[in-house]
Parts: sequence; structure tokens; C-alpha cells
Amino acid sequence: MHSWRRLLGSCLLGLGVIFGFSDVAISQSAATEILGPRIQPRGTIRFNSEGAGFDNFLSAETFIPLFQKPGASLGFFEGKLFIPTSNTALAYNLTLGYRALIANQTFSVGGYLSYDFRNTGNAGFDQLGVGLELLGNVDVRINGYIPLGNRQVLLNQAVGAVGTIQNNQILLNRNRLFQEALTGFDMEVGTPLVPIGQDYLRGYAGLYYYSGERIADFVGVRARLSVRPIEYLSLSATVQNDERFGTQAWFGIGLSFPGVAGNRRRAPERGQNIAVRLGESPERISFITVDNEGVQDQVAAINPATGQPYRVFAVDTGAGSAARINDLPLAQNDIVLVGVNDRDGNTAGQGAINLLDGVQLLSTTVDRQLPSPLGTITIPALTPSTQRPIIATTITLARNNTIDGFNIQPPAGQPAIIGNNINPARIINNQITTINAAGIDITTAQSPIVRGNTVTITSTTVPAFNRRGISITESTDAVIENNIVNGAIGEGIGLDNALGNVIIRGNTVANIGQTPTDTNLEAGIFIRNNRGNANITIEGNVTENNLTPTNRVDGIEFNLCRGNSFNVLDRFTDNQFANCTAPASATVTVRNNQIRNIGTGTDGSDGIDFNIGDGANLTAILEGNVVNSISDAGITFDIVSSATPIASPTANITIRNNQISNILNDDAITLESNSAGQVVLNIENNVMSGIGGGNDGIDIEFTTIAASPTPARVRIVGNDLSNVSDRGIEIDTTNNAALQLEVSNNRIQTTAGGEAMRLRAQNTSRLNATVNNNTLTQGNPATRSLELRADNNATLCANVFGNIQTSGAGFRLLQGGTSSLRIVNSLNLGPNNGGVTITTTGTVTNITAATFNAAPPGGCTFP
Repeated sequence: MHSWRRLLGSCLLGLGVIFGFSDVAISQSAATEILGPRIQPRGTIRFNSEGAGFDNFLSAETFIPLFQKPGASLGFFEGKLFIPTSNTALAYNLTLGYRALIANQTFSVGGYLSYDFRNTGNAGFDQLGVGLELLGNVDVRINGYIPLGNRQVLLNQAVGAVGTIQNNQILLNRNRLFQEALTGFDMEVGTPLVPIGQDYLRGYAGLYYYSGERIADFVGVRARLSVRPIEYLSLSATVQNDERFGTQAWFGIGLSFPGVAGNRRRAPERGQNIAVRLGESPERISFITVDNEGVQDQVAAINPATGQPYRVFAVDTGAGSAARINDLPLAQNDIVLVGVNDRDGNTAGQGAINLLDGVQLLSTTVDRQLPSPLGTITIPALTPSTQRPIIATTITLARNNTIDGFNIQPPAGQPAIIGNNINPARIINNQITTINAAGIDITTAQSPIVRGNTVTITSTTVPAFNRRGISITESTDAVIENNIVNGAIGEGIGLDNALGNVIIRGNTVANIGQTPTDTNLEAGIFIRNNRGNANITIEGNVTENNLTPTNRVDGIEFNLCRGNSFNVLDRFTDNQFANCTAPASATVTVRNNQIRNIGTGTDGSDGIDFNIGDGANLTAILEGNVVNSISDAGITFDIVSSATPIASPTANITIRNNQISNILNDDAITLESNSAGQVVLNIENNVMSGIGGGNDGIDIEFTTIAASPTPARVRIVGNDLSNVSDRGIEIDTTNNAALQLEVSNNRIQTTAGGEAMRLRAQNTSRLNATVNNNTLTQGNPATRSLELRADNNATLCANVFGNIQTSGAGFRLLQGGTSSLRIVNSLNLGPNNGGVTITTTGTVTNITAATFNAAPPGGCTFP
């Protein structure tokens, strides 16, 4: 701003200085001539000490007569360039003036017009200066100072983070520091006091007045002494006092070249010394007067979502607040703060609450934090309490609502919170209690957040599926964390088509029941997708105590494309979110959860259950989970393909560092796949114990009938299995399945059932296995610790070495039908495994390691 004026001023000032100092270089004879009444150009170097509104500064000045009538009148230009000693922020004056002698040359009367600029280092200020003067035995001067353009600049501001509510706004304390150029005028009267050298010591006294937009008007008094003891030297001292700057004193010293010619004391003829004064510099405050001013006020907090001030209403917070939420004249994006002054329920009799878009419904029993462009702001609690305000009705969400801090108790049969197309929603820190109805039931949500709620559902009638604890259908980027859900029917936390980045963390889900008929929709945490892409994290949750007899409620269940490829009895009874019409993918991490006391008897409740069908592409990581006291399987995967899938289901699964114990009626870890798509499975460093009911520790089955399936790849490494009632590890391939298998460094201890480990290939399947460095303890010494079995037209290749049998009847090799059982170095199988006894049935083909590692059909290892 004003850059053109500053550029023009700088150019004029530079030209003035050049011309002025050029004229200084006149001849000595000409210098003698100017002792007469003709005024000559001059240059001046001046120092001024710090004063009111300005710092110490040096100045370079030039005075140039533009036109004159010697001894009568003068028009002149004066330019000054100021350099503060505290910084390099420049300032300058450009002045045009005129003087003339009057009253028989006893007085000089004149005036000037000046353009001033000052850079303070924080901002640049422009000013128009005007002045009138009368010089003689008595001097009178009047100067005016008028800022141009923007006269103030904001140096800094601090806005408080704690708000108060007034007139439905959140007001924040604000402290601002402005720098401002002041408007003002001054006047002085002076006279010669005593002669000194070639001049008089002159004394002046006067008044001044200044005002600003933010700085209050003030008046001051000023006194000044000035003298020019010799032609080239000028001295001045000033003192002033006002209520703004207090008492200030400063001095100035200037050196002029060639000087102000003439002796202003001598008077060979009348008017001689007055004529000389036509060449004096105008006396004024050359530096623009600037000061800083702190301003304290309040400003309305801005909602960053709208760019407008927050609008706030209060309910049950005391005098002046509303009595019911529905009585408020709400608009979109308003905030409703609800207190606890009305103990009998602040919404009694008002019907359902239907929120508008952007409305935040917040209890004010605790401090509230809100975002603003200046950072997070706080609204102190209006009714501090450990109690939550009661809402005794159903709340219907719109878009972008927040519900935080309530005790929601709708009438029996009514859900607490519902909503459709609510992008997004935040349901936080509520106590929700329903009877025969869902707690939270929302549909079509972008980035919903459900956090810190306690949801309790009581069923006084026959359980029905509309009693989920937290139910979200068709969502993206959902966050469900740190909730407690108790007593829900079907699902404690249920998500249908949960896409994007999904987080289910830190929740406790307990006592989940089911309807009289099994729907395949029951789990403490339940997800089913049939489209899109998802990255799902399920971590740090507790699912427990699903102990209602005959119920079949899993701890955690995930389903992807679980449609018609599954048997009818294994499909969802509502046939929703099942078949995939296009391939869908999901990456699911199940980490550090505790799943315990799930199911009773033989009801079929699993700890962690995965099911994928046609079109599914699954990546699953299960790690650090503790699975205990489960009526059916500890961890189970079902991969089911139809004969003509849109795409064969595929899976990459890692199960590691889990603890699985007290599994009553199924296996600790089980996977079944009939898919022609590739399945990669890693089971590593898990601890399994107490596998009852005549079931296995690890049971893997591949059964595809596809003509050319992609070989599956399975690694079972470093696991510890103890007290297993049947086989420790059971691996089966049938039909046309193909499997590359590694079983190594496991410790297996069974009780009295089957082998510690059995590998079996049937029909036309191919199983290629490396079995090494396992420790096998068979609980029944008469039972074999390892069985390798090929039936029908199957091919089983095995490289078995370094295993130790601590108890059992040795290893059994069994070849049946037209199958092929091929063993690396079969003649030394016993010695290579600690001298174990080998029992052989059928024909065993001895092969070399090179053959084993070669590709089929001559070799065994799949590429």
C-alpha cells in the first residue's frame, strides 16, 4: 500500500539531496556574496536523541531555494532522510514552503506543506504535514500532522482459550497490541533570550494535542531552546509533558554546509536579520509520532466448519435457560448445552428429538472443548456434576451431529439414537439404557465416531434381532472405541458394509444373547461386507460372558462375500450384505483382544470366526489375542467357493503370538477351504492348551474340485500345543487341492486321542510337506506320534527330519490305492528323527532332496 508514494518521495528526496549538495560546491567568492540577503542551498547532517514517539536518529537534510526575491520572499524545498540508530527502518520528509517579509520587513510570515513517511520496522506510515509561522522578535508557529491511508497496524494479538456465553455466543477475551500514527497539532511562541556568538539563544513554549483511532486524545506542554552559535552549527533542547508519554526530553545537534549565512544579531539596516531568517528550516516534529496501544475486548468464537460465530443455547442450566430442547429456535450448526438443574428429566413429555444438520448436543456438567481457527477453546461447565442430564426419548440424528455426555433412557421399545445418511456423527460419553430396543442404530454414515458410551439393553420379551447394542450399516471410516455394551441381542457391535479405514478398539462387549432361531448374525463384534475395500483394525477389545444356554454367539466374527457359495444353513437368514456382485477386498487386523467365556455346552460359539466367499480377497492378521473358555473353535476360517465364482476367494492369513486355551468342542485353530484361489497361511508362535472334546489343536483342510487350483501355502512354525485331546496338528488335502506345507519347531503334547501330527492326501490332491525339528509327545504310548498318509490317486511328498518323539508308538507311513507316497531318504527316516520306529503300509518311494525340491510332476515342490 502507498508504494507509489514512497517511490516518488524517495526519488524526489534523492534528487533534492544531489542538487543541494551540488550547489554547496560553489566558489568561495560566491560564498562571500551570499552573506547578503540572497538565500543559498545548503546540506545538513543532524543527530536527534530519543523523544516522544521516536527513537534516536540521524538525518541527512537539504534546503533548496526554488525561487526568491532577495530580501523579500522565498519559495523553497526541504528534504530530510532519517535513519534510526535502533534499526535500519528509514523515514523521510518532502517539504514545500513559502515565506515573505511583512510589516516593513520586521516580520516573516510563511507556511509549508509536507509529505512524511516513516517505517517503524513493523509497518510504514504516511503523513501530511501543514504549518504556518510568523518570525520576528516574537516567533509564532502552528503545525498540523495528518496521517494518510492506514494509520494503524496490528502488531500481535492473544485470544483467550476459555469462553463465556453471552447472547447465544461464545465470547473469548482478546488482547491486541496496535501501532498507530497519531493525528495532532502543536503551537509555540518564542523570543530571543540572550545573544550567543552570531545568534540569539531563543526560547519557546507551547501546547500540543494528539489523538488516535484507538489512542485516547491527550494534550501536552512543550518548551524548547535553540541556538546557532556559529554559522555551521545548530543546537536545540526540548522538554515536554503529557499523560501519554509522560515527561520526555531530547536534544539535537546539526552541522550545515555551507551554513546559514549572515549574522542574525547585527542590524546595519532594518530588516537585515529577518531577511536572513527566510532561509531557516521549518520547526516541526519531523518524525511521524507513533505509539503502541493495547486493546482488551471480547470476540465471538468462530465455528471453523461454517466460518461464522458459534451459536449456543442452554437448557436446564439455571435462570434464563430453556426447559426443553425442542423449545429452542435451533438452526443448523447450533450448540445446545444441557445442564442437570432439572433432576426429573429435562425432556419429559416433549416427544422425540430431531436434530438439524450440524447441531451439537452437549451436556454442560463438564468443561467442553471446541475447535476454532485460533485453536481449541474451552467452555467451563455451567452445572458441574458427576450426574448426566437425562434425555427420556429417542434422538434422531441429521448430518454432522454430536451427542456427548447424556443419560439417554427412551421409553420401552424405542431405540436411544437413530439416524440415516448422517455424514458424519459423533456419539460420545453417553449412558444409554433401552428396553427391548437397540441402543445406537445408524445407517449410511461417513466417518462416524462412537466413543466412550455405556450401552445396556434389557429384554423383557422374547429376544428380537432389533436389539443390537451399536449398529452401523453402510459406513466409511467408522471409529468405535472404548464403549461398554451389555445385554444386546445378536450383536454387541454390528457393522454391515464397513468400508475404508475402520477402527474397533478398546470396547468391552458382554452377555450377548440371540433370537430363538440362529441367524448366523451373532457375535460380540460382528462385521459383514459384500462390496468395496476395507482396512479394519479390531484391537484391545474384551468380548466375554456370552453364556446363555443354546445360544451361538461368537466373540469376534468377520464375513466377506458370505453368500450363496455357503451351504444354506451357513447363510445369513436375512440374506443381506452377503453375495458380492464384484470382487471385494479387506485387510483385517485382530490384535490384543481378550475373548473369554463364549458359549456353553455344544452350542457352536467360536472365539474368532472368519468366513469368506466368492469374490473375496482377504488379508488377515491375528496376533496377541487371548482366547479362553470357548464352546466351539478358538480361531476358525471358512473359505467357501461355488463351482462358478465371479472370482475365486483368496486369503493371506497370519496367526501369531496368540494364547488359546480351554476349547471345549472344536479345534483351537481351524481352516477349511475349497477355493481354487491361493490361500497363504502362517501359524506362528502361538500357545494352545486344553483342547477338549476329542478335537485337534490345528486342523487344516483343502478340498477344491477345481481342475487347476493355485497351490496353497501353509507354514506352522514355533507353536506350543499341550493337553490336546485328539491330534495336535491335522492337515488334509482332498479332491484336486494342492498344498505346499512346512511344519517345524513346534512342541506338541496330546492326551490320549489321535496322532500328535497327521498329514493326509486324498483323491487326486497333492501335498508337499517339510516336517522338521518338532517335539512330539503322544499321551497314549500305543498311538503313533506322526502319520503320513496318501490315499486314492493322491500324491504326498515329505521331507521329515530332526523331529523328536518323547512318547508314542513311532511314525507311520501309509500308502493306499494308486496314490504316491514319496519320502526323502526314507531308508534313513528313523535315524534322521531320533531313532524313532517307522511302520510302513503300502509302497513308499524313496526320493532325494533334489527331487523333493524340483517342480511337479517329476518333483514335489510347487513353483
